[in-house]
Amino acid sequence: CIRDRVLSGHTGSSDFPVRPDAPQPELGGEHDGFVLELSPDGTEVRKGTFVGGSANEYPEHRLWLASDGSILISGFTGSADLATTTTLAPEDSGDGDAFVARYSESGELLESLRVGGSGSEFFLMPVQDEAGNVYAIGHTTSPDFPVTPSALQPHYGGGNGDGVMIVLSPDLKRILYATYLGGSGHDMVRGLALTEEGHLLLVGVTESDDFPVSPGAIQQERGLKSDGFVVKLRIREGHSFD
Repeated sequence: CIRDRVLSGHTGSSDFPVRPDAPQPELGGEHDGFVLELSPDGTEVRKGTFVGGSANEYPEHRLWLASDGSILISGFTGSADLATTTTLAPEDSGDGDAFVARYSESGELLESLRVGGSGSEFFLMPVQDEAGNVYAIGHTTSPDFPVTPSALQPHYGGGNGDGVMIVLSPDLKRILYATYLGGSGHDMVRGLALTEEGHLLLVGVTESDDFPVSPGAIQQERGLKSDGFVVKLRIREGHSFD
């Protein structure tokens, strides 16, 4: 993804053009993430670093540029030795975990949170609200993903995995809210937006006949294979939604 000349993504190239003075100047494993800042004309790498441990990392989709100049990325990690400041995942983390990380303008890791259960997770497109809380969405195959007591859907739907939505504290140390979103098939949340009216919009894809649609929805039943969905939630005080 590229935004205001700042890029994030993943690479398997040991000679990928990060800066020699980068916080992580060398490829850590099979595939690493990266964060780069380009010159205005796109011909020079101003700042850049690998992001990864000894296995695979895949930062996914859009990054977030915060008002203080820091950079938020999210994605998947399969590395037990990925640099993190907080871990909310079991030691036996299944097939990999989701992560959210914040980097300074110079590429230094400021904070990073690893989240997961006994299956596999990844997070997409982190978004920060006016209070500094960080929202992310994605997918999990873990029946023990750490949802919060006020979760809209506290139980795993099953099948090939559920969508997830999570709200993290500004320092990426605490889960303020987390919920599953899915039915008995395959579900994934792929995008989110915060509105000025205090709503959260989620979009994604589902293959679940029992995906939780609302009464009076334009389409009540699933189509032939997979359907898109749009969910609108009202943000309540105390990090709860309805």
